[in-house]
Parts: sequence; C-alpha cells; structure tokens
Amino acid sequence: MLRARRLYLRARDYGVQGLKLARGVTPQDLRTPAGVSRLQRDDVPLLYWTVASWAGAIAANKRDLELVGDLPLIASLLDRALQLDEAWDQGALHEFAISFDPARPEGTTLQKQKQHFDRARQLTKGEKISPLVTYAQAVSGPAQNKREYEALLKEAASFDVEQPKARKRRLANVLAQRRARYLLAHEDDVFPD
Repeated sequence: MLRARRLYLRARDYGVQGLKLARGVTPQDLRTPAGVSRLQRDDVPLLYWTVASWAGAIAANKRDLELVGDLPLIASLLDRALQLDEAWDQGALHEFAISFDPARPEGTTLQKQKQHFDRARQLTKGEKISPLVTYAQAVSGPAQNKREYEALLKEAASFDVEQPKARKRRLANVLAQRRARYLLAHEDDVFPD
C-alpha cells in the first residue's frame, strides 16, 4: 500500500504541476474558488486524472489526516470538471463521483449516486460497462441490495466485449468483466446471510 500511495501522490503532483503550466494555477490557488474558476474545459482530462490519483492516495492510507483534509479540495475540483464538461470520456466524471461522493464532507445520498450512475450509463452509449461494476460495488453492496448488485454484475459479466461499437473500450471492458465475475464469486463477503 505504501508504494501505491507514493505512486498516487506522484501522479497527483504531476497533475497539479500540469495545471500550473496550463493555467498558471498554483497549488495554493487550487484551494480558492477564484483559482478553481480559472480552470477551463481543456483542463478536464488533467483534472480527472489529478483528482483520481489524489483520491487513490487517500484510499491507500485513510489515517493520513493531512491528506484526508484535502477531500473538500478534491470535491471542488471534481465539481469544476463536471461543470466544464460533464460528458467527458463517456461519463468518466460521473462514474468517479459514484464512488467518491460518499467521502465528501457533506456526504451524499443514494439519489445523487443514482443520478450519476444513470448519466454515466447514458453517456457510455452501451460501449462501456465499468459504471455497472462501480455502482454495484459502491452503492448496491453497501446498501445491501443483493438483487440490484447481482443484476448489475451479471449484466457486466455477460456483456459482449467483441461487439463493434464497444471495440475501442475492449481492454477496459474485459477488466470490468473480470472484476464483475470476481465480485459475483465472492458475494458472500458482501452479503453474509
């Protein structure tokens, strides 16, 4: 976990440096609404990878309170990215929000997570199955909704990764399928009854 955390932090630092080079936004500027508002639509890919790696570093060590204290900053950067281009990469920001939003200081609701899921599914246009696995793992499992959990994972596991419209997402879909099959095989860990 320590190595993973270091790599996540290195990726975060590259992202922050990239934002500084692209927009002249310093790390301190990112902590202010005025600094965040300087970010533009072209910055959304860099924003995504920056917040994803930052959140990954926190997930790798939740006892690092200084890093955990950055959750509001990550939330504001995610919100800005969604504001600038919520459809980016076929709903990747919405998919990220499904699993990140419970960590927000103000929390989230199942309704908000469902809205992110529905929008992510709409944006994938049937080409990407990772939102199914993300939602099952982040929402259905913790909510102990076994029927929904199984339905989503079975849909992902049975997805035809060879269909022409999904070919450009083949690797991501194969990996999502593997995760879905693993989660189905180990669902007793999530639903002990």
